[in-house]
Amino acid sequence: MPWVEEEIEHSKFLDTFWWKILRRFKDPEENYWWQNFNEDIDKVEIYKISFERGLLVNRGGRLQPPSTARNGNICVTRHIIMRRWDNEFLGLAQSTGAIRVSSRELPVNQDEWLRWSINFYNNTAAYTTVYAYTMDNYEGYTHFLDEANNPRPVTILSHDSGKGVLLASLDIEHYNENLQFPKMMQSPIVTLRLNEEEGELSTIGGKMIRTNTNWWDDSIIRVKGNITERSMFLTFQTDSAPTWQNNLVTTVPLFFGNIIHSENNSSMIGMFGGTQVPSHFDYDNLQESTSIMQPINRNYVHYPSNGIDSIMVKRSKYGARYQSHFLRWNAPANEMPPTRSETRGDRVNRKYPRSWNYLREGYYQYDFHPSRYSDTLHSSRAYVVHPEDGVLGYIPAIILTPSINMSEGETLQLPHYCIDCQEEYIHPVPEEPVITPWEPPPDSRILSLS
Repeated sequence: MPWVEEEIEHSKFLDTFWWKILRRFKDPEENYWWQNFNEDIDKVEIYKISFERGLLVNRGGRLQPPSTARNGNICVTRHIIMRRWDNEFLGLAQSTGAIRVSSRELPVNQDEWLRWSINFYNNTAAYTTVYAYTMDNYEGYTHFLDEANNPRPVTILSHDSGKGVLLASLDIEHYNENLQFPKMMQSPIVTLRLNEEEGELSTIGGKMIRTNTNWWDDSIIRVKGNITERSMFLTFQTDSAPTWQNNLVTTVPLFFGNIIHSENNSSMIGMFGGTQVPSHFDYDNLQESTSIMQPINRNYVHYPSNGIDSIMVKRSKYGARYQSHFLRWNAPANEMPPTRSETRGDRVNRKYPRSWNYLREGYYQYDFHPSRYSDTLHSSRAYVVHPEDGVLGYIPAIILTPSINMSEGETLQLPHYCIDCQEEYIHPVPEEPVITPWEPPPDSRILSLS
């Protein structure tokens, strides 16, 4: 099973993730596990610009600021959509988020306004937040050709449809009321926040810049995990040096792939991730949860998954989509651990895992203890279950252990290597990719003027 360990710059996360992780591996016939999207492009790239209705008006098919100055939110999101060998789709996105601007700041000429949007994205994108989603298929636009017949990213302009500019910018099946692709069945959007702070925005020299932060475009995200032709389980961690205290930088997981069935039915796709929670998050409170971000045209009404608090299953055994499933593992009987809590001089009650006082107040007695009979630590497969349907299967390539047995900093290692196992064929690390620049397309190539 190939192991991946890479360091990725924040601003190049999407390109490097695709090129150095997903496109790194091939089968013995030299076919990529994550293949070209079609005969023209290896992946779909979309820049979707969403704005509040009234911030821009349509005059003769061209967007311009209104004659009367208005304030409103605008959001620019970059998507990459990738296709696996068996036609499973994964989308990743990074975004500026909703930012309030005045129409007076926007150029009157549409070409200049599009160039303003490019600079706006480059200066204000919150690179430490990654959005992930899947879908049944992709029917939207994949690329356009420039004057030299080279493929370029798709640029989509649209108002927010009353749902908020961030959601409208993350939705890739709804362009406007007259241009929609409902058969794509986009999933709820999983929000992977990699650290606590994203930095405040300031206007300096007429340009909006993300300041008051110590994470920059060239800051590094460490990526570790394993990947096969049917699944991947990766962890992301940003630079922890700026805020190592109070659990402000965590290790964030991302799983996408097949859930293994006892009947060897590999049709079920699962997806889940992690996110940075507030420093005072109560891990012992079962009511704590994150919101569910569903596409504009979607309302998976009953118990949809957000991919954070539960496992998102693409399609259940009887047809329901994106339902909440849960992890279960077989844990041995043991004493309950102490409550995760630590109160320091500031009288703040912290309840995240690293706040345990292992060496004080008797907590040390819950440290790592292997079996006195076998001298081994109990572990279990990560089973995926549904309250009604029962066990769906298990997530491959990971194991779960009771947290009561592990202290911070301890790692699990196999005592020996399986010399009889056939090793995976690992391809060398590709060279740095040529990143396709985002340039203002001709008017005829702009989609969804609102």
